[in-house]
Amino acid sequence: MKDNYLKNTWNMIFYNFKTFILFELLFKIILSLIIMPISISVFDLIMKKTGYSYITVENISSFVWNPVTFTFVVCLLLFLAIIAIFDLSTMIVIFDESYHKNKISLGEAIKISFAKCKNVFKLKNVLSVFMFSFMIPFFNVGIESNFLTSLKVPDFITNFFIRNQSNFMYAIIIYFAIVILLFSWVFSLHYMIIEEKSFKNARRCSRELMNRHQLLDLIEIIFGRCIFILLFIFSLGIGYLLLILLHKVFIYYKIAKSTFVMMIWVLLVLTLIIFLIFSNGVSFAIISSLFYKHKTKNKEKIVAVKHRMILRNKKNNETFPYFIFSIIIISMIGGSFLIYQLVSGQANYNIEFLKETEVTAHRGASIKYPENTMAAFIGAKNLGTDWIELDVQQTKDRKVVVSHDTNLYRVAGVDLNLYDLTYDEIKKFDVGSFLNPDFKKERMPLLSDVLEFARENGIRLNIEVKPTGYDVGLEEQVVDLVHKYHYEDLCVVSSQAYGVLETIKSLSDDIHTLYIVADFEGNLTDYAAADAYSVEALNVNEGLVHQVHAAGKEIGVWTVNMEEDIDRFIDMNVDNITTDNIELCKELIVKRRSSNMIQDFVNSIWE
Repeated sequence: MKDNYLKNTWNMIFYNFKTFILFELLFKIILSLIIMPISISVFDLIMKKTGYSYITVENISSFVWNPVTFTFVVCLLLFLAIIAIFDLSTMIVIFDESYHKNKISLGEAIKISFAKCKNVFKLKNVLSVFMFSFMIPFFNVGIESNFLTSLKVPDFITNFFIRNQSNFMYAIIIYFAIVILLFSWVFSLHYMIIEEKSFKNARRCSRELMNRHQLLDLIEIIFGRCIFILLFIFSLGIGYLLLILLHKVFIYYKIAKSTFVMMIWVLLVLTLIIFLIFSNGVSFAIISSLFYKHKTKNKEKIVAVKHRMILRNKKNNETFPYFIFSIIIISMIGGSFLIYQLVSGQANYNIEFLKETEVTAHRGASIKYPENTMAAFIGAKNLGTDWIELDVQQTKDRKVVVSHDTNLYRVAGVDLNLYDLTYDEIKKFDVGSFLNPDFKKERMPLLSDVLEFARENGIRLNIEVKPTGYDVGLEEQVVDLVHKYHYEDLCVVSSQAYGVLETIKSLSDDIHTLYIVADFEGNLTDYAAADAYSVEALNVNEGLVHQVHAAGKEIGVWTVNMEEDIDRFIDMNVDNITTDNIELCKELIVKRRSSNMIQDFVNSIWE
């Protein structure tokens, strides 16, 4: 090949393009299905082992430097480095075949890389794992930083960097200085994979091959990355033009602005995913191109991967299927775990400055639909609420019904109490027309009806128990129903009567409880039967939020409908906002999650 390294890079990628793209796509998907669940599990384990229930600004330093945390994080990083080396090894194999004008299938590339990596992970080469893990971030700077600038960075992080600007700059300078010092070893992995040299000999060969070309090679790699970044920006520009056209459709069909913002996020994420698939590949295609360029220039023998010998190796053929089978099984288990975590909302971890505020629909979507009815709950689901709050009481025949008021006058126009009526009598009353005659068919649902609906739709519930003094065993009935529908992990049982929570906990410790508080004296976290708290908006301040989080518990606020109030509580890092205005609350949370750049773009074309 000629010395035009950009052309050679292009040829290396596109000669076996199908194999390259399939590997990178499958590898990134499988990596996500394995790494994300492992990371989630490791984080859970660390939290339990270190005794931290909620990570706050005040305790994050002690959490990070806890020996248990530090050990787990180092082990996780080493695991990631090993996976990254397998990724790079496979690409080197593909590019080597492309250089020699040989076609290679995905299965062959993976099998050869699997065999070649055994040399890298020998005990004598263990230091290579640390070296390559240190170098990998350098070759991915650019695309990731472009994406990160579109995120809304928490204020405390911004302030930290402002306060420690000089230290941060020193750290960056030191990192890049080390990278430059190590840069002469950049071809080491090629020697280890292609020629099966030890890490010690591979370093020596790499240093000799580069032969005072470090600066020029570094410039060529950065130049290639810049071209790649320009393509990334160009694709975002195309997306920008499409969104300008799409916004007219959104306005015509009266689709919410928050949905439009979410579409921009989807565009950014999809574009990022596509470019991340190519990111490592482009970097290592450039490095591979320089590797062969220097070898040719120095008249050094170019050794081809002996892939036929490897593919015929009986030992490799025996172990490889087990390797693939293990990856598939682990990916399936990891994917199932990850889907469950996302659907159940359990992936939103207790980290004060990162946890996203969730939305609870107060009695369902009670602005547009009659409160505490199935219509209101279906409406809340359609508006994308995270939780639905509902009130439960007991009838004369000990049925658990969904109603806020004990007396039916406000919602049904009859001056009768629930505890004086059987459910058969209650369900004859229209509980929807008080809001709008269109809902005249709405009847008061049972808690079991709502649990059935929630289970089918993956909706989390806040079940508020409202004792009347006439009920018998209401708490036991609620606990039995939660267990019957296996909803322990997808609901909280709440009450303004603290004694109710004590009873719930005595009946079933695995059900999460929420203490609803209008006003209180002393330390709120002393109420031990409550796993979390929901406090009336007037009594919530930043100090109380920090106090509850420091105790390892969550705090929500009720009932908040005004934009300025919702913004204020999001800034306070409350965990949950109970609201009648689901759309506004969700829109403001999305707005806070995205950057001013995204919001300015939306506002500029939306009006």
